[in-house]
Amino acid sequence: MKLLYLSLLGLTSLISCKSNENNKSIHPFDLVKETNSKETKKVINLYELSWIEGMWIDSTSFPNNTVIENWKLKEDTLIGKRGTIKKLDTTYSQTSKIFINNDQPVYLLEAKGSSFVSFKTVEFTKNSITFGNGANLAPSELTYSKKGNDLGLEFTIITQVGERKFEHLFKDQK
Repeated sequence: MKLLYLSLLGLTSLISCKSNENNKSIHPFDLVKETNSKETKKVINLYELSWIEGMWIDSTSFPNNTVIENWKLKEDTLIGKRGTIKKLDTTYSQTSKIFINNDQPVYLLEAKGSSFVSFKTVEFTKNSITFGNGANLAPSELTYSKKGNDLGLEFTIITQVGERKFEHLFKDQK
């Protein structure tokens, strides 16, 4: 247990130190296209998503893997760092961002290299938010949800045989 804790601490430090957000050459607003839709949507304030903030750990959803998400509000953007640990080794890390554009949250997911894939808000309630981008196959949709004191993340990927859904249940590490 002590070794797992030290690994988590090390991953958190690695993710914090590895921050690439200042090195990204594309401004997030350049990635989101406005639509000419006449549909009226509820204006959503970024603070309505404050339940996403914090350090979240899932060590039960996938065997032999621990997934960490650490979300912090910095100015007008929620910045998320994600890492996966397998057998005390960091196997994956990624940055995500949520910001408001045209009164709606936009989710940016770091892709290969230094680019981001954008996802628009599909559905919003006080306890969940779903982002979608049908042109992106993995993932095509992400849903964050407040589940009591836990944070749920469900994501859908599109494969040759159809859609596959995966789910994380993160525990708060306060």
